[in-house]
Amino acid sequence: MAQLKRIGIYFSKSKWDKFGGESFIQKSRERGVEMVLFEEDKDFEQYLPIDILIWKVTDQLVRYDTDPEQKALVDKFEAFIEAHKEILVIDPLACQKAVVDRSNISVISQKLEVVLGGVVPIRHPRFAIVDGSDQKAQLTTEYITEIMRANDVHLPVICKPIQACGTVESHLMGIVHHVEDILSFPPPFLIQEFYNHDGVIFKVFTVGKTTRMVKRQSIRNMPVDHHDGTRLAPLMFDSQQMSKIMVDPADVDTVPYPDQKDIDLISEGITDNFGMHIFGYDVITNNVTKKHSIVDVNFFPGFVGVHDIFDQILDLSFDLFAQKQNLN
Repeated sequence: MAQLKRIGIYFSKSKWDKFGGESFIQKSRERGVEMVLFEEDKDFEQYLPIDILIWKVTDQLVRYDTDPEQKALVDKFEAFIEAHKEILVIDPLACQKAVVDRSNISVISQKLEVVLGGVVPIRHPRFAIVDGSDQKAQLTTEYITEIMRANDVHLPVICKPIQACGTVESHLMGIVHHVEDILSFPPPFLIQEFYNHDGVIFKVFTVGKTTRMVKRQSIRNMPVDHHDGTRLAPLMFDSQQMSKIMVDPADVDTVPYPDQKDIDLISEGITDNFGMHIFGYDVITNNVTKKHSIVDVNFFPGFVGVHDIFDQILDLSFDLFAQKQNLN
């Protein structure tokens, strides 16, 4: 049986550096594997032979329709992969496409609720999409009320751009308590129920069948009862700069972790439905129903706080390569 010898790698330079790429290369050498770094302007054929390609092009996919250079790069990879089907790809382009659009993430997460609902306490926040195809008709309180009612969406809601990554705008969001305030968001965007979760979000990192969970600060609880005539203004924020709307760090310790078995089942469900092997996702726990909600999914996140991530990825690579060999 053939042995895993060479892994091709492609990340943007900033993501590679943030991930600690040089340390990953060193760890690979220690385990007898050569890492081959793909450069965008090179002929990819020069990197052969490789056994596995590990790559991330989610930011390029976001710009695929508007940036000729990014489109050319993605197309170049597609052609290379198509010409060398013997290479194991982690993970295929279709898997990465699925998580650059929040509507796709929401649809699949809602499917997981159906699949796992009898086993795991899970409820995906109800959602509606404003796609902007007819802005004059859609950006009225009547229209927003109609689509929220049709999709069983209740206030308060969080409004998010459809695009999930790759730009500054993709991180600009707002929590809204009144339908008319939803009109201030430019389409296309997602309207998603907001659940109070005691200011704690669980960052879950999955590599194959290995799942790690890290507890982080999140948005403080929003007022629930405001029937005294008080009008609550929208809470606008950048999801990458949230310190002013987060709970006190000391409060995080009081919120218990979800059951690890439940998280393992959710990770398994994401692998089955998204087709990904290396991913992260965010989970909150509704402080009333105690049900878990998946509020974001990312392909190959930064894995901050996962100290053995290099070994995890190499273990997965060895396992998937062996499985492929057994099928041949």
